[in-house]
Amino acid sequence: MDSFLNKIVDKIYVLYVSNDEKEIFKSNNTTLQYDFFKDVYGKNLKEEFDIYNKTSQIIPKTHKYYTELKKYFDWYFSIVKTKKRISTLGQLGHIKSHIKIIKDAIQNNYETILLLEPDVAFHKNFNNIDIKNYEKLIKNNSIIYLGASQHEWINPFSRKKVILNKKENYYNCEHTTGTFAVLLKKEVFEDYLSILELKYMPSDIALTFIQNNYNCIVLYPNLIISDVRTSKISTPRNLEKMAKKFKWNMNLYLIK
Repeated sequence: MDSFLNKIVDKIYVLYVSNDEKEIFKSNNTTLQYDFFKDVYGKNLKEEFDIYNKTSQIIPKTHKYYTELKKYFDWYFSIVKTKKRISTLGQLGHIKSHIKIIKDAIQNNYETILLLEPDVAFHKNFNNIDIKNYEKLIKNNSIIYLGASQHEWINPFSRKKVILNKKENYYNCEHTTGTFAVLLKKEVFEDYLSILELKYMPSDIALTFIQNNYNCIVLYPNLIISDVRTSKISTPRNLEKMAKKFKWNMNLYLIK
């Protein structure tokens, strides 16, 4: 029996670097029908990364999101005291992988895609979810996070507080990050690609800039979470500590 997601998604991309990652994802034993997508290996991008570190980041004033991008970088650089937002080879590889995926989706005229990463943990009831529980939410939104890294529960720009709609099992995106389990509709592809191709910031941050232009939600409790202990994109982190920050109830998930 196929997952409820296969009834509404044209293609599910599972990013991976090594065969070990493929086996890790397969071990989840979900009913998902998916395709593995070879990630761009960050360690092969050292020359490009060195050029990036030596080049000034200038946002084209003609870019659709120029105002939002400038506001973000002014804010970020004032806090972090750096002039670069991409800090690892893994982040650069991940950006290039997302560019390839979005271009593939556009070329194939997909209406809806789901992006997954191998280092995730599924809700214990994932295989038994009824599509009717989420059909309306998915139909009425353009970006749907099945899981997210909500670092701030108050939007750092608008100061708008994240409000959990526990009755309907979702909350509206407020500078929501994490692309380990995100569903994208066709109408956001071009906007997302235009920011990714700047290669100025991690792929999940790039997606935050278009959240205000489209209906965008996070399903809550998350159906999928990230096992941050094994991140190959950024620095591995303490799962228990991050779960508290992201409001993940660890008893709900199949943690290996």
